[in-house]
Amino acid sequence: MSKNPVLIPQAFAANGSKNNIQNTRQPGQDPEDATWSDGFPNVTMQPVESGGLPPKGMDFNGILNALSATIVHMQKGNLFYFDKAYCDAFGGYQKGAVLLADDGTKVFISVADKNTNNPNQNPQYWEVIAGIGLNAVTASKLLDGRNIGGVFFDGTQDIDLPGVNTRGNQDTTGNAATATRLQNAVCINGIPFDGSKDINATPAGAVQFFAMDTAPVGWLKANGVAVSRISYASLYAAIGTRFGAGDGKTTFNLPDLRGEFLRAYDEGRGVDDGRQLGTTQSDTVQRMTGEIGDITFVGKDYSNGVFSRENVSTAKIGTVTPLTLNFKVKFDNAEVARTSAETRPRNVALLACIKI
Repeated sequence: MSKNPVLIPQAFAANGSKNNIQNTRQPGQDPEDATWSDGFPNVTMQPVESGGLPPKGMDFNGILNALSATIVHMQKGNLFYFDKAYCDAFGGYQKGAVLLADDGTKVFISVADKNTNNPNQNPQYWEVIAGIGLNAVTASKLLDGRNIGGVFFDGTQDIDLPGVNTRGNQDTTGNAATATRLQNAVCINGIPFDGSKDINATPAGAVQFFAMDTAPVGWLKANGVAVSRISYASLYAAIGTRFGAGDGKTTFNLPDLRGEFLRAYDEGRGVDDGRQLGTTQSDTVQRMTGEIGDITFVGKDYSNGVFSRENVSTAKIGTVTPLTLNFKVKFDNAEVARTSAETRPRNVALLACIKI
């Protein structure tokens, strides 16, 4: 099926009898004659019995022939030539009007309104837009200038684009505003990235510390709370229910690292034997053992450092004879070191967060 409307093979009544339709009524014309200015006169629209006259069939043929001749001319791909009388009659061609040169070798476009110049003789206010004399090799100026990178360009002079190195050729097949991927992929933290999709350089389940009291975007506080398995699907896939199953159906627990020191998972090395990933461990002090026995004082007895002596009777202590009276030896490292209810190194408190 053709994409065109009906293509008329020839003008209507091309071989039929027809009148030449006048622009305005001329002296001596029949009263029922049609003109371009009035169309069919009123007398043709009255009943015959009231003095009306029928329109002429040759007028119909003349009108339809003139209209269809123009249509056939355009349907055959033709343009129109400059016509001085016609141009003067309507006051000149408007800006954008297109005409064919008399020799048919080029096409003109009017660049001004009310243009009465003949482009074949006086090209003022006309530009050649196609045909002989105009091509990319010989053209010195673009008909309509364009902005390239914000710089006006009409082909009359070279331009420099801001931010573009002027040495050598530039690849202008894409730009940051329209590109969907990088020409050459790069690695970010070891992960290939070409711009075609988002990447997560920090995997879900990673733990980091931050020097602020709120979790940054993409992170949750590692505070042991239960969160949605659906909303945080990537994190759930990474750690599962290792730190708690939540409600057992829709939630799971985050690790609770508040106030805790971290220890690397032993994973069979034997330094922290028997531990499972994610389990907790209470604070301890390495065991210290010793004994005191068969004590004899010679001279005045004394104690210092982590040791002290406390009498348990009123008898005199500290003679040259073997010790026979009761006393006890106390051990307290608070006498010589900083002590607390737990064993800990020097530290700084930071916010522990987990990547979602």
